[in-house]
Amino acid sequence: MLPWREAAEQSYAAFFALVAAYVVLNLALRATIGTVRPRRASEIAKSGNSSSCLADLVSYNLIASGYALSSSYIGCTAWFGGGAAAIGGTVQERMYSYLPPMGILSICTTAFELFNVVICIVLPEYRTAPFVGHHLVTFILATMSFHPWLHYYAVFFFGVASVSSVPLCGSDIFNALGFPTVKLGCDVLFAVSFFAIRTVYWPIVSYSFWSDSITMLTGGGGEVHSPASYYFLLLANIGLTSLQILWTKQIFQGVKEVLGGGASKSE
Repeated sequence: MLPWREAAEQSYAAFFALVAAYVVLNLALRATIGTVRPRRASEIAKSGNSSSCLADLVSYNLIASGYALSSSYIGCTAWFGGGAAAIGGTVQERMYSYLPPMGILSICTTAFELFNVVICIVLPEYRTAPFVGHHLVTFILATMSFHPWLHYYAVFFFGVASVSSVPLCGSDIFNALGFPTVKLGCDVLFAVSFFAIRTVYWPIVSYSFWSDSITMLTGGGGEVHSPASYYFLLLANIGLTSLQILWTKQIFQGVKEVLGGGASKSE
């Protein structure tokens, strides 16, 4: 396990590497396609217009796709492959055991979420309160994972939950490029994976996290290093779970519109 300072330094180095990768991709795309606008407005903006050029959106989503794929692999391998289960025998172990894959994931997530905060400021399509709040809170939680604390649960929330982000990135890319059929396929994969992992599975894992946290706070699982940290994470879980509910409603609304449920209103 890396010392906190060294983990932080590696995270910031990774952040600057992401920024550099974004700049290189952006310049390469601008040299190839210029500063053309997306053929279709980003649905994240929900405004019908996009003020970012195609190179901006594609560059960001290529980087986001890379993170989503790698974090999903790390998280799913640890969660479903037995790594998490090996440290999940007792409440104390689930709360304070070190999980090597999560050590890597905490550094990657810290870098990526800091990058996301910057992107939310730079690209109007992602400059919404839910997105900025989500990425900022996740950045803070990732830095807290530099310590061997909650690695058992963090590998799910940071890793497994990223699976649904893979088709979402693809949807944004093909939406900007103007390939509606491929975008629709990505949307279907996103909706199915989001519902399975974030709408259904997320609350189940959250319930277990709350149960273990309350056990620790009431003295049933051993010594607590910082009650304030527990309360912060419980509040963060409420906020992030609320976002899953909000996004689930938006997904169902999108499905309704695709199936024609919103046609009469639009007409």
